[in-house]
Amino acid sequence: MKLYICEKPSQARDLARNLGVSGKGDGFIGDNYIAVTWAIGHLVQQLDPDEIDAKYSNWNIEHLPIVPEIWKMKPNAKTKKQLNIIKGLLQKFNHVVIATDGDREGEVIGRELLDYFEWTGNIDRLWLTALDDNSIHKALNNLKQGSETKPLYAAGLARARADWLVGMSATRALSLMAQKKDIVEYYQLVECKHQHLQLLLIVILRLRILSLKIIMTSLLFSLVLLLNGYLQEMQTLMWL
Repeated sequence: MKLYICEKPSQARDLARNLGVSGKGDGFIGDNYIAVTWAIGHLVQQLDPDEIDAKYSNWNIEHLPIVPEIWKMKPNAKTKKQLNIIKGLLQKFNHVVIATDGDREGEVIGRELLDYFEWTGNIDRLWLTALDDNSIHKALNNLKQGSETKPLYAAGLARARADWLVGMSATRALSLMAQKKDIVEYYQLVECKHQHLQLLLIVILRLRILSLKIIMTSLLFSLVLLLNGYLQEMQTLMWL
């Protein structure tokens, strides 16, 4: 009995059609032998700081940085119904095929569900990079073992957790400092996300390159002056 987990409903419909599966259920397509279900983006998400420890309910610079000892997830409130549907399906099937998008984010969307429900059955990976019939058939005929793409999940988790660490700690730190200096009101936030840090890094690198160009130009100009003075001195000596 095989359960395919897609990333979105439209992807599931395309896959089900190519699998020859047509029975429609609540949140899935198929029967008790083969079924295709779907996520709706990330169905689970990281806990908020105050859900990890009540002390984080009050923003305090002394509590930073916030580094969870154990990373735990919670249901996305907007898509909890679909999460429960997948939970029920995982209890019926003994073989899962992750059929989310063929990239790091797709790997996380599929595997985080299996981890959340502590599912230990067989895992294969359907590597989809396009949803036309030929691409789907090719992918179905070349299923990957789950272990082949598991490193992508580790990379995706690292990215997500790094984003959380930066976002939660840096946002609180910047907000508290800005409020202390009356730059913003006490209820206002100064958000800091990984995109902001990437932009800041680009600015810093550009400034360093510009500074290096200025230094090199100054050195070159100084060298020209020195050489010019040396040549003038040599010409003076030749005339003596």
